[in-house]
Amino acid sequence: MKVVFVVSEGQSYAVNLFFSLLEQQGHKVYLVFDPIIFRTNEINVRKLSNLFDIKKRNIEKIVDIKPDLIGFSVYTKDYQWSIMMARLIKKELDIPIIFGGTHCTVVPEEAMSDDVIDIMCVGEGEYALLELVNSMEKGKMDYSIKNLWFRTKDGTVIKNDQRPLISDLDSLPFPDAEIFFKQKPIFKKGYLMSSGRGCPYHCTFCASGYLTDYYAQRGLGKYVRQRSVDSTIKELMWAKNKYKYHYVNFTDDVFVLNINWLKDFSIQYKQKINAPFFCTANPGTITDEELILLKNTNCQMIGFGIESASENTRINILQRIGKNKRIMEVAKLCHQLGIKFWFDHIFNIPGETEKEQIEALQFYNETRPDMINAFWLVYLPKIKIMDIALEKGILDKELVSKINRGETSTSAYLGIGCEHSFDTFSFLFTVLPLMPKWLINLIIKKRWHRFRIEVPFLIKLAIKDLARFKIGRYEDITFPIKLLVTNMIDNIGIKWLSGKSFLTEKEGRLL
Repeated sequence: MKVVFVVSEGQSYAVNLFFSLLEQQGHKVYLVFDPIIFRTNEINVRKLSNLFDIKKRNIEKIVDIKPDLIGFSVYTKDYQWSIMMARLIKKELDIPIIFGGTHCTVVPEEAMSDDVIDIMCVGEGEYALLELVNSMEKGKMDYSIKNLWFRTKDGTVIKNDQRPLISDLDSLPFPDAEIFFKQKPIFKKGYLMSSGRGCPYHCTFCASGYLTDYYAQRGLGKYVRQRSVDSTIKELMWAKNKYKYHYVNFTDDVFVLNINWLKDFSIQYKQKINAPFFCTANPGTITDEELILLKNTNCQMIGFGIESASENTRINILQRIGKNKRIMEVAKLCHQLGIKFWFDHIFNIPGETEKEQIEALQFYNETRPDMINAFWLVYLPKIKIMDIALEKGILDKELVSKINRGETSTSAYLGIGCEHSFDTFSFLFTVLPLMPKWLINLIIKKRWHRFRIEVPFLIKLAIKDLARFKIGRYEDITFPIKLLVTNMIDNIGIKWLSGKSFLTEKEGRLL
């Protein structure tokens, strides 16, 4: 069986895992990679985007492969792009298309209403996809596979029950990133690693809280699961020998979940891996002992989701654990240990005004993170904060319906919930790590933050790069530039390549 996965932008951990599972069973797996260049919220230049657009050539790749199944693993943000690509494929090939991912699990009815989707995975997809491909190889599709919904020829939708969550994550093969590295070797320098699944917290702005309740209510098992230390280290050793990576980026929602696990991991990682790594943690719950263990294990930087410096907002609106006093203690210890850290901050949280942004400016000036990432609140399907936004009149039912269908992205770019302009604060948060404490205090005292400053995205990016340079994060500065140039060169080559097959002789691999 030939299976093609269509992916936009960066690596997909799910596709890496599917690649390993299917290839173990003798199936051929291909990747069609369609980096979206100059068509993002930050940089949107239509003429440049059209110049580097390779959708047509990617469709030709798929036709050249002659696949038996085409797959998309989607989040809400790339759902409409995936639907658009699927429609283009359907114009050329009558091949089953399967959609899966968080968006499909959270709003399956809305997603399945798009008739371009033939099969949809609701829940974890590893074994459901494997069963599907194996049944198709035998010449007859099995319409009773759990976790899968099917659209029959007459338009009827078959909705199968869900299987329990995979309790033993160690039973899964190591996700093989080779499928990405062959097309984009630039990704090889860092290794994406997951030591578990799920998040123990119920933050209202995140889908994890919904999914935790979703699986618990259906008796399908615990959403939060962790691999054994032995399995985690074995994968890192295997990947180190295969890819020669320079650092590890743990993609877990919260890397620090279990102190005993971390103690064992710290010993083995130091002995067998010892590469610099980056992770995320909850600043309100991480302990001093855990921070010291991370430092001794060669953790170079930790990401902390503060989201708001207002305890009232965090507790009552975001349902996020953590007192300001403890966060300040954590920041102080990070400085003492020499662990770099960043804070995440969200604008346009319902109920927040300029007052809360001034409080955040003061709080960040006291804690002095090495970087501050400021985001605009995005309302995702079924997340709890949508109910709050509905009550406050920020959203209406029609807009919520569009969000659930993946038809719109809601953020400050659309002016959703903009009681005040936060452009000035976005700039001040970006530049704060480079400015002395006394200057930020002066800005607050003189109320200079009242002056509206609209700084272009590229200028803010340059300022953030200066903050990265200050703490020695040189790769974070050069990698996005290298990737953009690589994608531009690759896309031009692909777009203007003519009269040449897209497949190599060896096992039909993509060039």
